[in-house]
Amino acid sequence: MLGLGTTAWLLERKIDIAAVRVGPWVVWPRSGTPEIDPYARAIYAQSGQIALASAEGVLLLADMDDAGTPLTGGCSYRITGELPPARFWTLSVATSAGLPIDNAAGRYAFTSAEVLRRSNGSFAINAASSVRPGNWLPLSGPDRFTLALRLYDSSLGNTSAQLERSAVPSIWKEDCH
Repeated sequence: MLGLGTTAWLLERKIDIAAVRVGPWVVWPRSGTPEIDPYARAIYAQSGQIALASAEGVLLLADMDDAGTPLTGGCSYRITGELPPARFWTLSVATSAGLPIDNAAGRYAFTSAEVLRRSNGSFAINAASSVRPGNWLPLSGPDRFTLALRLYDSSLGNTSAQLERSAVPSIWKEDCH
C-alpha cells in the first residue's frame, strides 16, 4: 500500500525522481530511451504525451524563473541567452496542463527559424500579457504557465543530464501587475 500511495502522490504532482534541474529548466535524460524510469513512463501515460526519442531531441520544461518563483500570467518575463547545439528548436508557452495559452495574437511559440537574434547569435524573448517589441509571447490571465523548450536533432541526445547552466536560457521576471 505504501508503494502504491507513493506512486499516486508522485504522479499527482508530476514529480519524476530521475528528472535533472538545470537552472529553472527540468530535463529527463532517459525519456525516449529504453532506460526510461517507471515514474516518467507513468507520467507520460497519464498525460497522453509521447516522449521525444533520444535521436529526435530533448525537451526542457520550466515552471519557475531563475529566482525560483513560479511563472504566472500576471507578470512579464524575459527569456535570454544561448542554447545547446540543435538543428532546430521551439520555445512555447502553455498552461500548467500543457495546453496552448489562448490569446488574441494567435502566437504560441517561437522557433529557431523565426526568432530575432542579436549579432552574437543569442536572443531575447518577452513573455507578457501586454504587447512588447521584438520577440513577444503573449500571456493571458493570472494563471501559472510552463515554458517548453524542444531541441530537435540535438547532439545532446540522452546525455542531456550533463547540460551546464550557461547552456540554457535564463528566465527573469521583469514586473507584475
